[in-house]
Amino acid sequence: MPLTEPTITTDGFSTRLITLCDLRGLTYEDLALRSGINVTQIGHYAIGGRLPSARNIHRLACALDISADVLLGIESASLRTVQAPPRMVILFEQAAQLSSAQMDLLLGIAALMVKQRKSEESS
Repeated sequence: MPLTEPTITTDGFSTRLITLCDLRGLTYEDLALRSGINVTQIGHYAIGGRLPSARNIHRLACALDISADVLLGIESASLRTVQAPPRMVILFEQAAQLSSAQMDLLLGIAALMVKQRKSEESS
């Protein structure tokens, strides 16, 4: 059976990009900072004006913390399949409303709390 190459369309790509940004609570500016891609260029991708280069697909996938295959629609991924405890869901929903700098601060605080807990458990 011959291998066929997947067809990537601007509409499908833009829909996935917008959905992934929404799920992660990222603005295009946040994505631009994380990926190193100009925010105007990201806007073009989001409206379906053009497809990114292979390099920019990689950069976007890394910034969104997904595989390039998922971003391109080659591999499907259910991004909402994990059943989180209700308190965790509330935390995620609130964290999604934070700016990138606030999210970094929150992650730093969480890391310190985990480190403290491990220290207490080992004593």
